[in-house]
Amino acid sequence: MSRPTPLLPSTQLLAPAPWGSTALGAALRCDPLVVAVSGGADSMALLCSIDLIRRWLWRGKPGAPPVVAAHYNHGLRPVDADLDEALVRDKCAELGIRFVAGRGSPAAEAEKTGESLEMAARRLRRTFLVETAAACGAAAIATAHTLDDQAELFFLRLSRGASLRGLAGMRPVSLPDASDATAPVFLKPFLRLRHETLCEWLRAQGIVWREDATNADPGAADRNRIRHWLMPAAIRACGKSFPETLGRTLDVLRDDADALDLMASSGRPEVPDPGAPALARRRAAAALYASGADPEKVTLTAIDAAIAASAAEGAAGNPAARSTPPLPPQPRIGVFGGSFDPVHRGHLALARAALERWGLDRVLFVPTAISPFKTGRGAATPAADRVAMLRRAIASEPRFAIDKTDILRGGISYTVELLEALRRNGPRDAQWFFLLGADSLRDFHKWREAARLVRMCRVVSFGRPGTTIDRDSLGFDPVVNARLACAFSPELAVDVSSTEARARLAAGDEAPELLEAPVAQYAISRKLYASNAPVPDAERGCLAAEKEGGQT
Repeated sequence: MSRPTPLLPSTQLLAPAPWGSTALGAALRCDPLVVAVSGGADSMALLCSIDLIRRWLWRGKPGAPPVVAAHYNHGLRPVDADLDEALVRDKCAELGIRFVAGRGSPAAEAEKTGESLEMAARRLRRTFLVETAAACGAAAIATAHTLDDQAELFFLRLSRGASLRGLAGMRPVSLPDASDATAPVFLKPFLRLRHETLCEWLRAQGIVWREDATNADPGAADRNRIRHWLMPAAIRACGKSFPETLGRTLDVLRDDADALDLMASSGRPEVPDPGAPALARRRAAAALYASGADPEKVTLTAIDAAIAASAAEGAAGNPAARSTPPLPPQPRIGVFGGSFDPVHRGHLALARAALERWGLDRVLFVPTAISPFKTGRGAATPAADRVAMLRRAIASEPRFAIDKTDILRGGISYTVELLEALRRNGPRDAQWFFLLGADSLRDFHKWREAARLVRMCRVVSFGRPGTTIDRDSLGFDPVVNARLACAFSPELAVDVSSTEARARLAAGDEAPELLEAPVAQYAISRKLYASNAPVPDAERGCLAAEKEGGQT
């Protein structure tokens, strides 16, 4: 009996790990996405499946960000290479996808630099992809690397000698170097899938692809020898599931490498988060050994089962544990700063929309210690009260959390310093998203060290109804301006004002259309907004300092 033909779009087919598919889904919802397409089976499956998923996500609604197919012609097979390019161009025309082509000479480049032909071709292609992403304001590039590529890379590095990090192979989400403000994220949604699975889907859909004749020649490259000789022998010896088992093992090696790197880092000598996957597996394995299990027979499946059983037992004994889902590897964390004086339904609606719009795993509400721009009324409500109101407002959403970094430090806190602290103390491979309003986005170039802030996180924005953003007026170079403008989401606009909420509370009105009931009841019982005191001298001094130094 033949197995059923896989169907796309499918979260499982794109990436069994939820955080991998979330990253791709968020990219298709937010910004232009560059898809690397060679014309081979894997990349044609990637292009066509992404087109299907994008159409499904948007369902004909206006405002869908474009998908850009990027094809690099190496010119190594003159006639075939031109046919590859023509196939991709024609498919893009059929799908209504923008097509961008690049050309280069890896042979000439390799002769000039002394590197191998394969390395020169890979470097030229990557440069072309990054330049294409910059030109269209894309924050992500999707490539069609598969589980077969991951296995070949493992054996290739093993044969040459590699560190634990090197043996762990490619990540489903490769974060950019923090030193480059415009570097895109590389997404590899097919990294858990076999090449043959994609070929089956293409045949079922009637989609044509082209084969690179050099891939069939075992003598053409080291990878080819691994593909045609070593991998088939390993599968014959170990069983058909060997590639999937190897892929799972590489995931574990990556987690171990992350934990060891963190422990060895001079900048962060503390131990990893006790909830880190590597430590969770060590604890589960130790428990199995203590129960008498033979260490040589303890498999990854057994360890994962022990972790799941322990989590279920903990949740049964602690109801609060069920409401706090752990962050996945390479989490996407939103940072929502403000005075939250008081936190209102508009704040909550925007944070919920941000969870879905950008595929965030968590939103951190970061109340400021001092609100230097609230000059129209008295001093800000005490931090303890603002945190208490926040806690009541977010109680029903486990993906919301409060971070008191600003409050604990006291004084004026600039956003660039806040992000540095969060990155230093947060998950090592997290993708950070800073949420701000459109009014702040327009003045973003005035913020302290704004360019460095863009390097550290992804800035995303929302505005009040009717707000528009002119990318040419944002004050940065064209690429950063385009990135910031693409991040603006007018459809998330919510016209709710803290000023109105304070006035209603001062009159004893719970303002149910503006405030969550527990928040209003707390504020009224504490008489937080019953009077308007003058701005203290200390806050006036902070205002002057902020005006000189840049916005928080």
